[in-house]
Amino acid sequence: MPEIIEAVTSRALAGDTGAARLLLERCLPALRPVEVAAPLEMPPAAEGLAAQGRAVLAAAAAGRLAPGQAAALLTGLAALARLVETTELEARISALEGRAGPGATTT
Repeated sequence: MPEIIEAVTSRALAGDTGAARLLLERCLPALRPVEVAAPLEMPPAAEGLAAQGRAVLAAAAAGRLAPGQAAALLTGLAALARLVETTELEARISALEGRAGPGATTT
């Protein structure tokens, strides 16, 4: 094994990029995004989901959030927006059905 490592190292030092890549891939760990543990100041819910989304984007742009964390938070906010929308639509439909009364037809 030492002879193989020495041969690959010699080829890498001589300019063989494939040998250099092989050595680097095996000797150095792959870079991974660093998750930020700092708390994120979010606007209150009363200001709306769009304001919260803007806060997430601003934190990512300022480097206070890793891009993966920002993407996960934005995905969560989007899912929450769909839930809120569905809940509001259900309430509106129930209100309309209640006004129409049983057996009534709508146009």
